[in-house]
Amino acid sequence: MALTRISRLAIVFSASLAVLGLMMASVDPEIQYSVDEIMEEPERFQDNQIFVRGVVSIDSMDYEEMRFVLEGVSGEIFVDFTHSPIPDGFDEG
Repeated sequence: MALTRISRLAIVFSASLAVLGLMMASVDPEIQYSVDEIMEEPERFQDNQIFVRGVVSIDSMDYEEMRFVLEGVSGEIFVDFTHSPIPDGFDEG
């Protein structure tokens, strides 16, 4: 049974879509919060691991205590990163 070129392309395309669909179904998206969103209701996020967006304050990195300050437009958060890996490009400002 010889398949035409179009048939083979359709099979490969369908299989690719099926794999993509399975990948998307098995991964939960991480919601990214800004510093200001967290500071509106800080008790809601307390003692949870969250994905935060902000700017590291200048001169706030403390590698001995493993802490830094993350600032938003109107608020700031003190971050303890003792149990979190820090990427190489991570820097203040």
